Amino acid sequence: MDINARWVYYAVMSLLSFDQISNLAVIRQYYYLIWRLFGVNIALVSPDRQRSLALGAESWSPFCIKLREMGDEKYCLACDQKYLTIVGQQKRSLRYICWAGLREFIVPIILDGEILAFIQCGQVLDAPPTDENWSATCQILTGFGCNDLPPKDLYFSQRVILPQTQEDLMILLELFGNYIAYAQYQLLLAEASQKSRVEERALSFIRNHFSDPITLDDVAQAAYTSKRNLTRIFQTRTGMTVLGAIQEMRIAKACSLLQIGEMSCTQVAYDCGFGSVQQFDRVFQILRQCTPQTWRHRFKNLSEEF
Repeated sequence: MDINARWVYYAVMSLLSFDQISNLAVIRQYYYLIWRLFGVNIALVSPDRQRSLALGAESWSPFCIKLREMGDEKYCLACDQKYLTIVGQQKRSLRYICWAGLREFIVPIILDGEILAFIQCGQVLDAPPTDENWSATCQILTGFGCNDLPPKDLYFSQRVILPQTQEDLMILLELFGNYIAYAQYQLLLAEASQKSRVEERALSFIRNHFSDPITLDDVAQAAYTSKRNLTRIFQTRTGMTVLGAIQEMRIAKACSLLQIGEMSCTQVAYDCGFGSVQQFDRVFQILRQCTPQTWRHRFKNLSEEF
């Protein structure tokens, strides 16, 4: 991978963040569809597990909501962190029983070996609940120090999804999440590559014509883009304006001529594309923090020493 290709790759990877993934309209549409079809809430969790975005929160289990209202949210959060950490380490989907006895799933969205987000959903049961299941759940909750228990009818109102359907749901979440990440990556890669080509055409034109009286219009035309787009690309990718790049190339050439030739400063100014000696002096001092004459004498004295 050449330097430019690496720049494009890392620029895209830095753009493809949790915020960018969670804000994709297609992600939201798909997970709302999952919520309507399966009745499970969806939450997107950041790779560092510090942020989350709830999608379809209307379908949160009334049983879970009651537990949180009763002050047991700390157990839910600790359980979430435990299993998110496991999935983060193993980088594969996980189906597990939460601290309160409900079935949960975590699916990582992975691109190029890196986790961009976690999909967390569930709060369901594998089979219709029984009194025996309720008794076991009560023992679990009591063991965690929960003195007050949620109403029994909330537990029995839990949505039931058969294990095979749960597995199918996890596969759907995994396939779609990874596909969307890859598709978005390709779009950003193409956009970054296009910006790279615009920058290359612009810089090539400037290198070949900086000694001429070129304008922003000239550079934009040579790069096959608009002045506005060219300005935005230059500022983002080089940290300077188009005029700044032109001036830097002119001064770099001027420095070489001042060091190795006998041309006067006036000749150097005009040969490097400056419209006047005054403009040349002003730009030179800004970019090199000295006058052209000082620059010439500095290198002249240095060569005499050797």
